[in-house]
Amino acid sequence: MARLLSILLLLLGALGAAAPLVAQDGGAAARTGPVVVRIEGQLSAASQSLLRRAIQEARPQGRVVVLDLDTPGGEVTLMWSMARAIDAARTDDGLRFVAYVDDMALSAGSLLAMSCDEIHMAPKGRIGAATPITYGMEGVEKAEEKFLSAFRAEWRAWAERNGRSPVLAEGMVDERVEVRLIEQDGVRRIVDGTEWDDLRERGAEVKLVRTIADSQTLVALTADEALEFAFSDGTSDSLQDLVEYTLGRDMASVTPIEPTAAEELVSLLAPIAPFLLVFGILLALVELQAPGFGIAGIGSILCFALMLASRWLAGLAGWEHVVALVLGGALILVEAFVVPGTFVAGVLGALLVIYGLVASQLGPGFTFEYSMDRKLVVEAALSTLSWTLAGLVVGMLASRWLPRTPLGRLVVTGPREEGTFATAVSELARVDPGAVRPGALGTAATALRPVGRVRLDAQPGTEFEASVDGGAVDAGERVRVVATRTGRLVVEVVADEGGRA
Repeated sequence: MARLLSILLLLLGALGAAAPLVAQDGGAAARTGPVVVRIEGQLSAASQSLLRRAIQEARPQGRVVVLDLDTPGGEVTLMWSMARAIDAARTDDGLRFVAYVDDMALSAGSLLAMSCDEIHMAPKGRIGAATPITYGMEGVEKAEEKFLSAFRAEWRAWAERNGRSPVLAEGMVDERVEVRLIEQDGVRRIVDGTEWDDLRERGAEVKLVRTIADSQTLVALTADEALEFAFSDGTSDSLQDLVEYTLGRDMASVTPIEPTAAEELVSLLAPIAPFLLVFGILLALVELQAPGFGIAGIGSILCFALMLASRWLAGLAGWEHVVALVLGGALILVEAFVVPGTFVAGVLGALLVIYGLVASQLGPGFTFEYSMDRKLVVEAALSTLSWTLAGLVVGMLASRWLPRTPLGRLVVTGPREEGTFATAVSELARVDPGAVRPGALGTAATALRPVGRVRLDAQPGTEFEASVDGGAVDAGERVRVVATRTGRLVVEVVADEGGRA
C-alpha cells in the first residue's frame, strides 16, 4: 500500500512539473503587442492548451489576443470549452479578441470566430457550415436532435450577444433553416424562412433580394459575403496587414504562441483517453486478484496518469480533479484490502473517481449557465460510465482468463523470487494432490484481503497463494480449502480443529 501511494505521489509531482513546460514561451514577456495564437487543422486538446497559454500571456497587461484560424472544426466539447474560455477572458479580464480567418473557420471554428470581439477575413477566407459532431464508441457521429436543438439556440444567442446576425448563425448549424436577404421599407435585413412566410401572409411589402441558403444547405460565407452581411468586420490580405493597419502595431511587437512538446504529447494522448480508461480498469482488476503489488498495478496507474496528464496539460483538469481521483482510488484500495465488505469506503471512492473523470473533461470554472453546459455534463457522464462499464466487463473476463496463461501469471505475480508469494499452480504440481483437496485444513500465513498466503497442515513447509470469497482472514486464523480457482486456493475460515465452520 505504501509503495502504491509513493508511485501516485511521484506521478502527481510529474504532472506539477509539466505545468511550467506548457506555460513557458521564451522571451515573450517583454513584448506589449498582440498575442497571436495559430489554430490550425482539426481542433484538438493541444489547440485548447495553445489558447489557454495565449490568454495567460495576454492577461497581465490586457493585450489583444489574435486567433489566426485555419480549421475545419472539431469536437463539440472542445469547441464549447474554448469558446467559453474566450468569453470568460473577455468578461472577467477585459481582454479583446480578434479572429483572423486565414483560410477557413468552418464548423466549430466558426463559433471560435463568433466568440471574438471582431472577425477579419483573408480574401479567400470562408466561415460557417457548423454541423455539430460528437465522438462516440462508433466513431464520429452527427449530434442527436435534442443536442442539435440546444446547440442551435446557443449559437443564435452567441451571435446576438456579439452583434452578428442570429439567423445566419442558426443557418450555419442547421441546414433546415432557410436564410433570406429581404428589403422592407427600403431597409435590407436577413430573415429565416418562417419570418419570410409570415410577412407574405400578412401582405407586407417585402422584396426578396436573394436566398442565402435553402432548407437543404448550411450557411457558409465567403469573405465578401461575410462583410456584406455584417458578419465580419473587415478584410485583410494577411495577418501582417491586420496587425499593422487594423490594430496599429508593428509585427516585431507580436508574441506568437508556439506549440510545445507537451502539447504535441497532448494531441497524441487525448484521442486514446477512453482506451486508457478501459485498460486502466482492466489492469486494476487483474492486480486486485494478486497479492502484493506488481506489473498490472503499475500499468493501471500509468494508464490513469497518462489520461489525466492529457487533460491537465490541455487545461481541462485541475488539482481538485487529481485529488478526487487519487483519494477515490485510495478509498477503493482501503475497501479491498483493509476493511473489505463494509462498502462505505468503496462506494465513496467510486463516486470520487467518477467525479474526477467527468469533471476533468469539462475544464475549470465550469457552470450550468448555458443549456450546452448541461448537455455536455450529461454527455461526459454517459461517456465515462459507458467506457467504465466496458472496462469492468473486459477486466472481469480477463482476470478469470489471464492467470491461466504464462504471460498472465507474470503480469499478476511478477517474476518468481525466493521469499515472495508462490503461485498455487506451480506449487500444486510439486506436492501430493491429496494434500490440497477441498476440506484440507491449514493456517493463514498472512492476512487475506482477499488474497494472501496459507500453510496447509499436510504440507507445513510450503506456503500457497490463496484467496477468500467475501470478508477477510487475519494472519494466524485457521482455514479450510474450498476449491482451486484462477491459479490459487480458495479458502474459508473454520471455527475449530474439527473443520466445522
